[in-house]
Amino acid sequence: MASLVLDPYQLAVPAVAEGADAARRYVDSLVTWSALTDEPWLRVLATDDTVTALSGAACYPAVNAVAALCEALGLDEVSPEDVANALSRLLQSADSWEDHCGVTDVLLDPLTLTPDLPTTRCQGAPAGTGRNAPSVHDATRRVLTLSALLAHCAPDHSRNRELSTLDRFCAGAGVTVAGSAVIIDRGAGCVLPHLPEPFPLPATRVWMREGAGDCLRALDPVHLWVSAGTAEACAAAIRLEVMRQEPTLGWTETDRLGIGCEFVASLPKHNFDRDEAKVARLLKACAEVLLDRNLPKTHALRVGDGPTAAQRMRGSDKAMRRDIDYEFHLHYWELTGRRFEFGNVVSHKVFTIPYCT
Repeated sequence: MASLVLDPYQLAVPAVAEGADAARRYVDSLVTWSALTDEPWLRVLATDDTVTALSGAACYPAVNAVAALCEALGLDEVSPEDVANALSRLLQSADSWEDHCGVTDVLLDPLTLTPDLPTTRCQGAPAGTGRNAPSVHDATRRVLTLSALLAHCAPDHSRNRELSTLDRFCAGAGVTVAGSAVIIDRGAGCVLPHLPEPFPLPATRVWMREGAGDCLRALDPVHLWVSAGTAEACAAAIRLEVMRQEPTLGWTETDRLGIGCEFVASLPKHNFDRDEAKVARLLKACAEVLLDRNLPKTHALRVGDGPTAAQRMRGSDKAMRRDIDYEFHLHYWELTGRRFEFGNVVSHKVFTIPYCT
């Protein structure tokens, strides 16, 4: 499963001084992540103090702050109620990051961040309101502290967990965290080993992906495929691979595929469920189908031998065969409207495809 950690800065309402583009990025980000909370392949995480931080910044409940923002910037197309509901849904659906890693409380003092959080995180915005409120700053430092400690001391737990932000102070390059850490309280299933106290945390890079698109593209589709092994995870991994191959596409623009009834069951027969190198080749082939690339590797799947035999059909759906490599092939159905249903993975001598209903 993939995990997403929401930076409190991303959830706090931007100031009017940040402008209409920043306001639209905020709205788009909330709507995207709120829609993804129902996805079974993705775990959305937030620190336990996020709601308190947003409340202290007068950003939760958000309807009044968003309404004032939209009125000041003339954003008539934005519904403050819908944005506020998206934020509430995100916060109510998010799992506790502390419970997820079993680190109930941690103190990093002294704490060094490079680059440091600006005193006022947006030029021209009031220092004590919205994203620039002290409570949001403190909550963000907590996110970075816990991220760095986990990345250094529990790297396996950190794999395929991305931090999503709308804060441009780090220019998409991440933040280097260092300091002296003390684990104040451990919860059940704590993923950290026992550490000396205080623990001298060396300079550790914490990546902060700016916005939904960059964060989703940073997730590892191969790891998601191998670790989850479900039809939903396979579909999500293919969509993530499509976004990686074509960075101009967003998540909603990749929703043109289905997973056939026997697709997942066909994967273990040739180790396309656990072998990461094979999974990477299969994902590349699936993504190229959706992107209409490398067409010489694609052929019609026919009812008989020879190039003149009729193509297999399922109503108006066309059976297709695509090379994964010299030994294995991907069979899929091409549906109307450039949609696709992936049927099975087979060796090069096999020409069957499931006729799922």
